[in-house]
Amino acid sequence: MEMKKKTEIENNLLDKINSDLKECNDDLQYIEKNYKLTLTMNMTMILINSNKLVLLDQIIIDKNIIPETKTKLIDKLFIHINQTYWIFQYFFLKKKDFMGMNLTGLVKGKMETGLGFRNSLEKIQFNLIKSKYPELIPIFKPNLMVHLVKSNSFKWDDFGLDMYKNFIVISDLETKEYFIVLEKN
Repeated sequence: MEMKKKTEIENNLLDKINSDLKECNDDLQYIEKNYKLTLTMNMTMILINSNKLVLLDQIIIDKNIIPETKTKLIDKLFIHINQTYWIFQYFFLKKKDFMGMNLTGLVKGKMETGLGFRNSLEKIQFNLIKSKYPELIPIFKPNLMVHLVKSNSFKWDDFGLDMYKNFIVISDLETKEYFIVLEKN
């Protein structure tokens, strides 16, 4: 009976994580295909002295990275988002054979699943980003959608960006534009 309950908890949590990741993955694929990457001068000016967040375009300027490399990086970021979801799917579908492969564990004595993936693709409220990074307040608009991608496994050093770990995709629902902010460790 106890094992049955444990399995039920695991399945429910995995289903929830799977649906959350799928929703984010679908959002970000849609943004990549239908939105235009943009840069606002205000954004560059606000973030140029920040120790916390750096706009992708500002890094490209600072490091003198050629435009082809910038395009390659953006493409790879979106590929990384998709791969993150499909890696989870693989373990999700094979969980009976791979129990413990970053899917199950105990947190404060309670069963948790999907520990390695739970917040790897996350849709968050702009207010949370705004409170964490006040530099973003000047660009606040009511129709912004924010996705945080935790990407410790991404090979940032391939682009000379090894001090960065996560990135944030902020998209404007009205103008159909998006920009990417890199988050330092």
